[in-house]
Amino acid sequence: MKKSIVLFTILLSTSISFGQTKAIEVNQDANVAIGANNYSTVRLSVGGQIRMAGSGGTLQTNMPRQGAYMDWNRQLKGYTYFINHRGKGNGGFHFYNATSNGVLGDALMTLNNNGYLGLGTSTPGAMFHLAGLTEGLPPVILAQTTANSGITAGPAMAFWHDSQSGGRRFLVLSTGSANIGGAGLFQIADQTANQSRLVINSSGHVGIGTTSPSVMLDVNGSVNCTGGTCKSDMRYKRDIIPIDGALSKLSSIRGVYYDWKTDEFPNENFNEKRQIGVIAQEVEVHFPELLYVDNDGYKSVDYMKLSAVLLEATKEQQDIIEDLNSEVEELKNRLAKIEAKLAED
Repeated sequence: MKKSIVLFTILLSTSISFGQTKAIEVNQDANVAIGANNYSTVRLSVGGQIRMAGSGGTLQTNMPRQGAYMDWNRQLKGYTYFINHRGKGNGGFHFYNATSNGVLGDALMTLNNNGYLGLGTSTPGAMFHLAGLTEGLPPVILAQTTANSGITAGPAMAFWHDSQSGGRRFLVLSTGSANIGGAGLFQIADQTANQSRLVINSSGHVGIGTTSPSVMLDVNGSVNCTGGTCKSDMRYKRDIIPIDGALSKLSSIRGVYYDWKTDEFPNENFNEKRQIGVIAQEVEVHFPELLYVDNDGYKSVDYMKLSAVLLEATKEQQDIIEDLNSEVEELKNRLAKIEAKLAED
């Protein structure tokens, strides 16, 4: 059977009626009404449901008294999705799903009248509100596949305060190979200064002022605190051996004043103040346990543990002082006896 093609022209200010009802009406401005009366200011006004169907599914809209909505379903199977379905909620823009039998599900996304965006809730209580999270799954995944470089390479959350003088831009990101510090870091970066401020690497090492921490907390710069302790319970320790000869060993270690080479090592965050301390290579000769060597071969001294050496050296010195005091007392007694004998003569 051949399909027939019917062509017709609708003139301006024309209507097509069925019985007593106008089905299609076109005014002089070429505005079209289908089953509607108020269409003078819009190009197309439909007084009822709009439905489009095809082999891939259906799309329909409606304007019932409860509110406007749009829904679609692929091949009429599974879930039907609704936008602002029949006015459910307290205004705003709502995105729902429903089963094939028409049972409306929970809100998937809501943008309310205050501009609050909710995912998994129809009543967002903040500018961005996540609800109904699945246990074991992260609430947000940030991913990036483009190969940018510098601080901004990789997926990031940005925190900006540009509205006032002195405001800065900070990023929280997972780094790739193009980032400062390389791949595999959790990083807090100062985008304004284009500098990394804090990182956590794959070993759980935290770096402040460095992107390559090699210990649990690696700070490239000065630290100011009100106190601190180190574990020292005997129950944790074995093979305990006293430090012998501490005093003589300390005699080969100098206490010195010095200045940092800030011009040669700008990335070390050395300050300009005059310093006091010891030389790592001199300490290493007798107390290698007090040294830490980084990946580039530069050496650091554990000044806290140096106190144990100073403690034993002080005790050795005190023994020497007490021995000398005993000798002095003995000499005094001998001298007193000599003086007494001379007096008798």
